[in-house]
Amino acid sequence: MARLISVLGCLILACVGSGCAASLGSFDTMGFIHEEYPYTVDYRDAQKQTFISSDWRLDNFYNERGKLQPKQGPEYQTKTYFDANGDGTYEQAQKLYVYDMSFEHLQREQKIWLRTLPVDANDARKNLDVIMRDYIAAISGSGYAVVSLSDKSMRVIEKRYATKIVGQKALKLADRDALVVVIDVSNVDQLQVKSEDGNQRVALLFVRSGYEHRVNMGGFPVIMVAGYASHPADFAGGIGAFEYFTSRISLRAGASRRRPGGGEAISEEDVRARPGKSLAIPQGTVASLSQAPAVEPAPAPVPTTPAPQPMPATPDVAVPPPAVTPVPEPAAAAEPSS
Repeated sequence: MARLISVLGCLILACVGSGCAASLGSFDTMGFIHEEYPYTVDYRDAQKQTFISSDWRLDNFYNERGKLQPKQGPEYQTKTYFDANGDGTYEQAQKLYVYDMSFEHLQREQKIWLRTLPVDANDARKNLDVIMRDYIAAISGSGYAVVSLSDKSMRVIEKRYATKIVGQKALKLADRDALVVVIDVSNVDQLQVKSEDGNQRVALLFVRSGYEHRVNMGGFPVIMVAGYASHPADFAGGIGAFEYFTSRISLRAGASRRRPGGGEAISEEDVRARPGKSLAIPQGTVASLSQAPAVEPAPAPVPTTPAPQPMPATPDVAVPPPAVTPVPEPAAAAEPSS
């Protein structure tokens, strides 16, 4: 049985070992094409190369001599172990990018992102609401953040978070099973001093992509996760932008752009030529969920000193980006709220 190491029991992976970072994707005249999986994200304005609106900046790429390159470093990359035959030995280690795409609002502390997460075959068989709750449970309790000190040394500090499910809804998007959930995330330490600075509201879209992350000895199913985060007071104002962003994502046929057994990858032109189906969240869905009665999840585990890991792993921040306040978006093609 295929197996991999995950950090914090979440669908955020970490591992050790050598290996170059996998490529992330490229940009053509129409938008973004993922390097490994046959999906695309189209520009809203191809001339200005904007995906959502002029208020949202693409964060996880930088311009190098006129070409967009993915950012490196622990905030943007994570290492992953793969045990393809389930014998307990991790045959391969890779650096993977944390985000496929990540956007930040220029005026408000808000973020929209898209991720593709390889998961263990056993985990992939779970219902999406179970996968979602595992993801959220990983945020609860204890997390770790690496802090840079003034002398440029590094230390690890513990942060504790509490989560609460506000609302959720199962959907069928692009002929795939999908689940939308809205959660509140609070920094427990901030709550103890009656501060709201650590609070966020987060919308997450989980999708069974049908894609496969291929390694030397096998493949791992891929869950696609799109997210939007903001301070609760601003959450409504960015819902339209998030729902609009999901309408620009097109899932296309095939499990991978990489051919079984190696060989030349499927070209960008071939990916574009395949019919695509949009992941558009129906307008008003997130706003409706954000007003639903809160659902209390199982109590978060009492923070304890982390047990030694079988192998050193790169710590990941398990807390999603900032959140925003929902404002109904006119139409799929209309300008999203800023």
